[in-house]
Amino acid sequence: MRLDTNSNVDFKAFDSSSSTSNSSCLVKLDNLATWGGSQKTDTRLPLTDYSTLGGPRHNCSPFPLSKDVNNRFIIWDGDMTTLDVDAITNSSDETLTESNSISERIIAVAGNQLKEELSTTVKECRIGDVRVTRGYNLPAKYVLHTVAPAYKEKLKTAAENALHCCYRNVLCKAKELNLRTIAVCNVSGNQKTFPADIAAHIALRTIRRFLDKFPQQVVILCVNSSERGTYEVLAPLYFPRDQLEERSALWQLPKDTGGELGEPQHPDPDRQIRIIRNPQHSHSAHMRHRHADDDSDVSPHDMEGNSSDLEYGARDMNGLSLNSYSSGLQAQLQRDLDRQHLLSDRPRAGIYENVVAEGIEGMEHQER
Repeated sequence: MRLDTNSNVDFKAFDSSSSTSNSSCLVKLDNLATWGGSQKTDTRLPLTDYSTLGGPRHNCSPFPLSKDVNNRFIIWDGDMTTLDVDAITNSSDETLTESNSISERIIAVAGNQLKEELSTTVKECRIGDVRVTRGYNLPAKYVLHTVAPAYKEKLKTAAENALHCCYRNVLCKAKELNLRTIAVCNVSGNQKTFPADIAAHIALRTIRRFLDKFPQQVVILCVNSSERGTYEVLAPLYFPRDQLEERSALWQLPKDTGGELGEPQHPDPDRQIRIIRNPQHSHSAHMRHRHADDDSDVSPHDMEGNSSDLEYGARDMNGLSLNSYSSGLQAQLQRDLDRQHLLSDRPRAGIYENVVAEGIEGMEHQER
């Protein structure tokens, strides 16, 4: 996957003074509580100490306590377009014309210049890729556009990899542009079929790995009020605030805690697939590859065989080799996906029944 900006836009020469946003509406980062400074406000249940129970899933913490990282991570449920940050994120479709609450709000505040740039200059963005535009009337200098995958149970691992690419590439592009403060939306929020708990795990672990590697960056994860509970329940697994949260995470974290960059593990090198949301794009691509081997049982509007638009390389983020991705995104056939079903209505069972109460139901930590 290439992380290139649009060649005909001189981003380095961009004058931030061109933003005409009303300063009285700005939300300064100093006014937001960092995760490290946040209070544990959920007093409905005491935090369970799992150390008295059976053996943990992990012998040591994959995400150890780090006050520095916690102080550079924020979960916020406000209007992203009011944030005084270097960049914000837009989640759209492959033509960048999808009408959703995030895109509509960003374009409404940024003005017609952003809409024109998207339609005449940028034009498209592949799933998992990132495109960069100016912020125009937004407080943010830049808007980082990405496209989340659709989710199908049979192809769940490909979708999870693609969603990881969205977050990772947005964050890496911000670093490449020397942007320090990045507001990231819930990229998969517009994909109603994408399980909220799986998406939250992917977002949180990818952000954590990024902040571990880049000690100057600050990430604000912007969610809506209905999503915030899920992220605040899972955040202690990746951003523990004390030793008890870190120790409890050894039992609660999924078996797959991702690779060095937060990417899902156990790729199958024999298959390369791509999940698509643009029917017209999908049809034309299917015609080009009609002789290719496609072993999916869904329509060509959803899948392409032997397509490698979702490339991710085994590169070192510290080097930021953003123009060289050596290996394609491989489909993973993962038989035992460990999930925590935060939004399930099923009865709670076993030793985990007291982990989450009321609005967030049924967090499971037992392996199937």
